[in-house]
Amino acid sequence: MWLLVYIPAVMGILRYRRLSYWRWVGAIFIWQSAAMFLFAAFGSLEEPERDGLIIRAVRQATDDGPMVALVGVAFLIVFWGGIIYFVRRLYGDAKTPALGLASVKPATKSRKGLELVGLTAVVGWLLYSNINAMNAPSPRGDAPDLTAEAAIDQEVAAVKAAAPIRIDELTTMTDARREGRTLVLDYRFSPTDQVSREHFEQTIRTGLLAQACADELLRELLRTGASARYRYSLRNEEPVVLDLTAEICQSVPTGAAAAVPQNGSSNGR
Repeated sequence: MWLLVYIPAVMGILRYRRLSYWRWVGAIFIWQSAAMFLFAAFGSLEEPERDGLIIRAVRQATDDGPMVALVGVAFLIVFWGGIIYFVRRLYGDAKTPALGLASVKPATKSRKGLELVGLTAVVGWLLYSNINAMNAPSPRGDAPDLTAEAAIDQEVAAVKAAAPIRIDELTTMTDARREGRTLVLDYRFSPTDQVSREHFEQTIRTGLLAQACADELLRELLRTGASARYRYSLRNEEPVVLDLTAEICQSVPTGAAAAVPQNGSSNGR
C-alpha cells in the first residue's frame, strides 16, 4: 500500500520539486496512515484485537454482525475515492507550470540520489514494520498458540479437578473428556417435576445455544478449531446432545439467552 506514496514521491524528487506538489504527496501519506490506524490494520475473525480502532469497536458492538461488512465496504469506497482525488490533484499540479521555477536552481544528481535513498529507506522500513506486525504473536498471549487438542485438554483437566460441579438445583456437571478435536461435557439433569423429553430438548437447543455461544471462554476455544458437545442426561433416557462450532456460534444472536439449566463459567458450562 505504501507504493501509493512512494511512486509520487519519487516523481517529486526527480521532477516536480515544488511545495504545492509535495503537499498532495503528504496528504496521501496521512490518508493511508489514518486508514490503517482506524480501519485496515491486521485483524481477522480469529484475532479481532488487531483491527483498526473503528472496525474493532464496530465488531465488538455488533458481535461480528453484518454491520462490520457494511462498514468495510463503505471504508473501501471512501478510501479509494480519496486516493483517486489526491492523485488527480497531483496530476493537475504536475501539469501546471510552477511559478518562478526558472529562477530556482535545479537540484544536483547527487542530491537527488541521496533523497531517493532516504525515501526508499523510509518506505522500506514502513513495509518491514507492517510485515512484522502481521506476523507478530497475538496480543491475547499464549492462548491462540495452543492447538485445539491442547486447549481442550486444559479445559478437561480443569473440569475433572472440580467435578462433580453443581450448576444449579437441577443440573450437575459430571464429567468432561476430549474426543478428537471435540470437548465433551456431561451433565445430569434431575427435575423435581415430570418433564417431557420434547420440552427438554427444545429448551436445550434454544436457550443453551444462545447462552453457550455468549460465553467468551467457549468462543476462544472454538476459535482454535475445536468444537464442543453438551450431553444432558434425563432420567434413564438417551442424553440430549448439542454440538457447537465457531461457525454455528457466529450465526447465533447472543443478546438474549433464555434461562436454561446451566451457567456460562469456565468450570460451569
